[in-house]
Amino acid sequence: MNLPIFLTEEAEQERLHAILWYEEQRAGLGDVFRTRLHECFDKISEHPELYPRTSDDLRCLSVPRYPYQILYSVKTDRIIIWSVFHPSRNPEIWQKRIFETP
Repeated sequence: MNLPIFLTEEAEQERLHAILWYEEQRAGLGDVFRTRLHECFDKISEHPELYPRTSDDLRCLSVPRYPYQILYSVKTDRIIIWSVFHPSRNPEIWQKRIFETP
């Protein structure tokens, strides 16, 4: 299928923050995390409906070997990444973003 992927501004900020955090923990670890994320984005693009639904319009893919989840919606012509989320954070952060967006 290979639908294009668009990250919301908030998801992009979460992605960058996580990469920087891992890089601060150990040199090169941020790059490894970035690679894992992009592998997940590729999987989502190729098979967007393969991953479990968390609601009617929202799906989730866990990043292998990292405690992050990618929350996304499949549209007719694209995939919207709403959040690159660490599950220890309050889920209301992404829920408000997704469910209160017109």
